[in-house]
Amino acid sequence: MRTVVPVFASLGDRHMMPTYDSLAFWPMLIMYFSSFAFHNLHLTIMPEFTPTEWMLDNHKAKGREDWEIFGECVREAIARQGNFVLDNHQLRQKI
Repeated sequence: MRTVVPVFASLGDRHMMPTYDSLAFWPMLIMYFSSFAFHNLHLTIMPEFTPTEWMLDNHKAKGREDWEIFGECVREAIARQGNFVLDNHQLRQKI
């Protein structure tokens, strides 16, 4: 329960978007390096995120423990900032 600095990376537009959860590592790496496109990465560093009692009280539905609530709030802030879609499926279900 300490202050964190959320950071996320966004890949630029191109034909192949690598995801390790849906494709094995070596085939993904071969496809990634075989694509004839320039690869760019945009790194976003967000402001510090500090847990507060107000946050823990108002977001109790997101978890049982304080760290779960804090983690879910940080996750939602990153998703909102990066225009990401939140996916609650476990890795086993994806594979």
